[in-house]
Amino acid sequence: MLEVTLSLANNTALDLTPYVRGLRAQQGIQSSASGTAWIGVCYLRLDNSAGHFTPGDVSSPYHGLIVPNQPLTLKINGTTVFTGRLRRLTLSSTVYGERSATLECEDLLSALQATKIALPLQEDVRADELIRVITARAFRTQTCIRPLHHSPSITIAENDTVTIDDVTYRFKATPAQINDVKRLTAPATPVWELRYKQLEHLMAAINGGLGEGDKYFSGTHRPRGFIAEWGNSGVTGWIRARNPVRYYRLAETSGTTAFDLGENKLNATYVGSYSLGAANSPLHGIEEPLTCLQLNSPTAYVS
Repeated sequence: MLEVTLSLANNTALDLTPYVRGLRAQQGIQSSASGTAWIGVCYLRLDNSAGHFTPGDVSSPYHGLIVPNQPLTLKINGTTVFTGRLRRLTLSSTVYGERSATLECEDLLSALQATKIALPLQEDVRADELIRVITARAFRTQTCIRPLHHSPSITIAENDTVTIDDVTYRFKATPAQINDVKRLTAPATPVWELRYKQLEHLMAAINGGLGEGDKYFSGTHRPRGFIAEWGNSGVTGWIRARNPVRYYRLAETSGTTAFDLGENKLNATYVGSYSLGAANSPLHGIEEPLTCLQLNSPTAYVS
């Protein structure tokens, strides 16, 4: 017995079985000896005589609900033989006027292969943890990627909340429950660095990245349709969006440490004769009201 189920955009399941007029499926792994996994595909030809699968037909009960990247499951005699996502829908008609709709679907390996994944440098991370981050990023990217921007005029207070799709996050200096994000404060964190680190913590919670138990409470939920990336707001945001291995802003006002504002936290050290907190930074502006480093001798450097 054939059973075909498509998940609609409103999260309800549609049984396509009564409409199926033709089927072709191919698994990605052709044989256990091949050692290579290819993208699995599934083509379904559906009866569209009533116009149910015509995207522009507003009278269709599925109007606006059959969209790309929705999950599809194919079962034969109760056994799942294909699981994937809808890639495209094509309408056609025969010389006899029979109207049909063809659903082209690909398995999850297609999403993994097609997704450009940018991650910070990973050191001392177990293989299973790294795979979890990569696959979560790839499969959730199929929904929506949205940039996060900071606002220099906004200060995050204790117990402030922000709702991302279906999840509400709460900022706490000490996260105490699921969906709590660690709130940073000045002077423990310099003001010029505060907004970027705070945004980094929220992004980690949204994306399920590294930092669980530190940047956000363990077990925190992730939005179903949202991937957060650095926006291009401000110089630091623009640079962070490009996933640098290291990023030194050189805006410290004391000490000998040049802090890495990237995710890898590879801090450096000021050496020689130098002055911190010098005025007239070339990046000084509304979003970057920062000072800079001044080297006082040819032998001064950052290592």
